[in-house]
Amino acid sequence: MEQELTRQSDGEGGLQSPDEAAGLGRVRSLLIELERTPADPVIALAFNRAVSALAKQPSAEVFGFLRELNELPVLRQAKDSNGYPCRAAVLAAWVELGYPWALELAPEDHAWLRAQTPGAGAGWLSVTFVLAVLSAIFNVGVSGLLAFEFLSRPSWVEWLVVVPFAAMGAHGIATLAAAQAGLDGGPAAAGRLRALGYAGLVAPAAALVPAVISLELGLCVLLLGLPFTASALTAWWASRALSQGR
Repeated sequence: MEQELTRQSDGEGGLQSPDEAAGLGRVRSLLIELERTPADPVIALAFNRAVSALAKQPSAEVFGFLRELNELPVLRQAKDSNGYPCRAAVLAAWVELGYPWALELAPEDHAWLRAQTPGAGAGWLSVTFVLAVLSAIFNVGVSGLLAFEFLSRPSWVEWLVVVPFAAMGAHGIATLAAAQAGLDGGPAAAGRLRALGYAGLVAPAAALVPAVISLELGLCVLLLGLPFTASALTAWWASRALSQGR
């Protein structure tokens, strides 16, 4: 059936708009690549995006094409770089076609599609986004205030105080960008968020050093790094949710 789908001409089944013909052709060409390398998450991601775009061209031909795609064994195995199955992308596009075609989707397919929807991942990404904004604003603001305070002081030792806050501010900005990429379906979002999540161990570890001298000082360092640590922890959980396809 895979070969039959890829050999279909764009004009088969009636007149098509240029956009619809281009969309169908794009999916067919990606299907050929996916059949060759079903384990390639980059090709699967491109396929999922192309299939999703078909939902913007509702027609009987698109409906028939999606219904045939749903039967392909390769799409039951392939997953994109976010862990989202290609078959789920096909069913989601089928539903988005709307009336009357969406009514023909079987209840068991509806249930399976709901189970694949990455709701938990989206939730963690949203929380990470908000916390990263707070971390970036707080740490960039503190580093800016300290830098302004030390402008008239020649001692480089005092300027070392600015470095941790500037680094945490940069981490907040990077986490913000990675969370947005995840919400947009970016292929590298999970890996970036995981790396940024591991960086969250820095602040608690750094707090142990002054805690040896003074417990109050160590607690102060821990509290100052709390926005940074919180955004890093949620980034790590978001990366897990994306990797597991939830």
